[in-house]
Amino acid sequence: MSDEEQVGVAMFSRLMSGIGHSGWSFNDAAGFCDRSAFVIPRGVLASTLLFVNLAWFGFQDQRWAKYVLFWLFVMACCHSFFARFVG
Repeated sequence: MSDEEQVGVAMFSRLMSGIGHSGWSFNDAAGFCDRSAFVIPRGVLASTLLFVNLAWFGFQDQRWAKYVLFWLFVMACCHSFFARFVG
C-alpha cells in the first residue's frame, strides 16, 4: 500500500471512529466557555448602550436618531409579528 493510500485509510478510520458518540467532552466545553466568557452579556450591554444613546439623541431632536429609531421599531414589530404568527 502506498503512503497516500495509508493516509486515506487513516483519515477514513478516524472519521468512522467518531460515529456513534458526540466527539466532545465536558472538558472541551469548559475550555470553550473559559475562552469566550461573557460574550452574551457584552452583546446585551453593547446593544443597550447603543439604544440609550440613540434615544438620548432622539430626545434632543436629532433627525438622524429619530430616523434610525423609527426603522429599528419597524423591524422589531415585523420580527415580533412574524415570530408570533408565521412559522
